[in-house]
Amino acid sequence: MAIPEKPRAGRPSAEGPDVRLVIEHMIPVQFDLAKMMLTTKVDGKLTRRDGEPGAFTYTRLEGRFPMITIAQDPEHEFVGVANLNDPQNPNIPLLPYYANLRGGIPEDYEVMARALAEKVEASGVPFDYITGIPNTGNATAKALAHVLFSPYYEVLEKTGEGSDRKFKLRTFKEGEARPEAGMKALVVDDLITRATTKEIAEEVLTEGGFGVAGHAVVYDREEGGVEDMRDEGRTIVAGLTATQLFAVALRMGKVSDEVYDTIMGKIIAGKRERALRRSSANS
Repeated sequence: MAIPEKPRAGRPSAEGPDVRLVIEHMIPVQFDLAKMMLTTKVDGKLTRRDGEPGAFTYTRLEGRFPMITIAQDPEHEFVGVANLNDPQNPNIPLLPYYANLRGGIPEDYEVMARALAEKVEASGVPFDYITGIPNTGNATAKALAHVLFSPYYEVLEKTGEGSDRKFKLRTFKEGEARPEAGMKALVVDDLITRATTKEIAEEVLTEGGFGVAGHAVVYDREEGGVEDMRDEGRTIVAGLTATQLFAVALRMGKVSDEVYDTIMGKIIAGKRERALRRSSANS
């Protein structure tokens, strides 16, 4: 699906990817997913900086925001969980954009599922059924199971929110269908930042006797989670990466040249730092 090209006012980052090549290598459903995430509004709560970079004053906003809400200037970057836990710590960077894939309508999750289905089928990962990581992962998992004509079972339930979130096996009702012994699940979630949530969910499943074939996430923020899981021998696929999302955002005029370069610069710097750490650990 063609996206009208927006000429860049400024120079591309010397280290950044070639946006044209990123766009050319995307499949049509990834365009649909990126555009949906950049334009579809859902109910949400945002906390952003109120003042110049380095300020520790924040404003909390409630309303309807795009699934991917981009800070168009450094004075209004967003607060993440780590910032909320230690709001005066200057060493914890704020977020140049906020991702919230919760609260969509069924058609939104169908788009997510179609993008994921392409990646799951291309990966060849063998699985017997699909399950989700509560809560958002369940909606995507159901839609993916429908697209792939695969069984879906809701196995996990969640308690707590944010950093206090925990998972446990849900109790199946008498007569309710459940996975059979020996069956392996494809575990679905909305996005990945770090690997921790996926690792914990997998541990709860395996300790409860449920096999795990691999993981699938709608959106990879490219902040190390996918790399860590693959380093640990876990299989994971993503429907869309941050590099792809922001290439589309730039092409659509949803992000300025300067903000695009800032976001991609942080992603690239993070990848370089993690690669150096892995190299040092293996030397």
